[in-house]
Amino acid sequence: GSVVWLFIGDLYYLTERNNSEVEGKFSNMFNSMWWTLVNLNGEFPINEELTPWGKVVAIGTVIVAVGVFAIPTGILGSGLKDIYDKKREEAANEEEEDSMEVATTEEICRVCLEKEIEEMPLQERTWAHMEGRTWLGRMIDYFMLV
Repeated sequence: GSVVWLFIGDLYYLTERNNSEVEGKFSNMFNSMWWTLVNLNGEFPINEELTPWGKVVAIGTVIVAVGVFAIPTGILGSGLKDIYDKKREEAANEEEEDSMEVATTEEICRVCLEKEIEEMPLQERTWAHMEGRTWLGRMIDYFMLV
């Protein structure tokens, strides 16, 4: 992502540094990188003042922003949601099975459970949060459902 940002910022600088209509917004590389970041995030506030080559760079920026950032983010988010839903369903099924049996052991205290979760590997801890087995996971669930 950083290489793309730097490359497009450089292209904007090369095409727009002498354009008086943009009032120095691309006068140096840092300003060009700022406006590139704005454009990569989907905002195009000054495109009417760009030179024809600057508009070509802007079109390329849109294509790159969608192709390199937006689509992979959506795919990754969708995949994580599917995994999250599957884990939630498995946890609900386990909870349902456990509720059908008569509990013969004492209930585990929250502090003990929190300590047990802290000792888990990172992936298991993440799932513990996502399943709502920790106070952090319960807070995330609460705010997602509100």
